Amino acid sequence: MPQSGRIAPIGRPYSADTANDPAARGWEPDFANAINDATTAGKAGDVTSAEMETDRAASIVGSAWQKGFVAQPEFFTGALAALDGVSATHPESERLGDHVFQAKIALAQLRWIQGNAKDLSAGAVDESSTPTGRLVLSAPRAVTAHQVVNAAAIGSSYVDATKIPDSAEVFLPPATRGMEDGVRVNGLTIEGASQTLDGVAWKDVTFVGTRLRYEGGATSLKNVKFVRCTFGFADDEGGRKLVEALARGNGTVDVAKSARTGDGRVVTTE
Repeated sequence: MPQSGRIAPIGRPYSADTANDPAARGWEPDFANAINDATTAGKAGDVTSAEMETDRAASIVGSAWQKGFVAQPEFFTGALAALDGVSATHPESERLGDHVFQAKIALAQLRWIQGNAKDLSAGAVDESSTPTGRLVLSAPRAVTAHQVVNAAAIGSSYVDATKIPDSAEVFLPPATRGMEDGVRVNGLTIEGASQTLDGVAWKDVTFVGTRLRYEGGATSLKNVKFVRCTFGFADDEGGRKLVEALARGNGTVDVAKSARTGDGRVVTTE
């Protein structure tokens, strides 16, 4: 990726079953044009236009996600670099940085649209299948400190939380939401509702259609996958690390707790 921040359209911006769809053929070049325009505007000192073009790029990615389009891994590498190029035109602008961050969230959601970000040829996860022995929850489930939540503990490896309101969490760890609480969730598929990632060690977990949150706390992801999930992450050092990892297709990442200094800056603590 050139250091100028410009991004060139990448081939095959659609899956085989959408090859005849003009929108599927065109969204990647449209994204590239929006990012290139954002970079040009930023270099010209027009931060407002740079923000607007970055938002347009994010909207294009969001539309691709809604329509079920996919992109090759190299697209995301180039897109992330190009967005960094937009930020670099005015690194002092927190507002521009936030617009870029939101665009990266859109990329992360698209990267995991099929649940297997590193091998698009593997095909999509079949969300219509009905696993046997699924645990159906009608309300959030509280988790105590040092609890291990796995199939042996709850009687199923598939947690169906689709009856829970979208805004409610599937698992509620202790209010401290600290890694020192020792809460671990292992080997589960979790469908529906919302889940805050902070304060829990997640391992071999697949989220399906879940609203994922990150609010600045410490968290650990080991081989975690996402299928058509949405992400709402705090724009701090931890949130940026998490989004970068997910947009690159990496479901294994450790994030330290973030804290604000007296002047409002965000720092990361161990």
